[in-house]
Amino acid sequence: MNQTLSSPSWIKANWFVAAAVLLVGTDLAVLRLQNGASPRLLEFGLLSDLCIVLPALYLACYKRNGKRSMLRAIALASLGFWAASKLLPLSNQFLIQQLWPVRYVALAVLAMIELKVMWAVYRAVFSGASRQEAVATLQRQAGMPAWAAKLAAAEAAMWSSLYKAAKAALSSWRR
Repeated sequence: MNQTLSSPSWIKANWFVAAAVLLVGTDLAVLRLQNGASPRLLEFGLLSDLCIVLPALYLACYKRNGKRSMLRAIALASLGFWAASKLLPLSNQFLIQQLWPVRYVALAVLAMIELKVMWAVYRAVFSGASRQEAVATLQRQAGMPAWAAKLAAAEAAMWSSLYKAAKAALSSWRR
């Protein structure tokens, strides 16, 4: 991956970045220049752009990444919902207040998926797999960057070592 930012192939493969900047920039401009627009209409437009359109654009651009793209789109929608709640004054938040529990559901789904992936890594390390195998598992299952996968595998290996040391200490102490 020796591509630069000005490379046409990079832009073609990552057009979502330009679309997201344009969409979010337009939303911010509309919020700044409201000129008596309906607060409910502004809220609806902002929520639909940040929670539906932006994640849909992400999925369209990165559909080749499969399940990882779906998870990131869910995270992006949750982030969009949070951003909309911060961009709009509290007095203009009608739908946001009604839909706030939906954000918690999305965050719970993401947390469950993360727990499932981390459980797989811990299980692999505790069963005797090497750190490299755990890193490969994380990169394959969760699409984690190499540095994050190495840190997670190192953490799992550390807990495995502590567990084995504590188990050995307890067994020698009982004798």
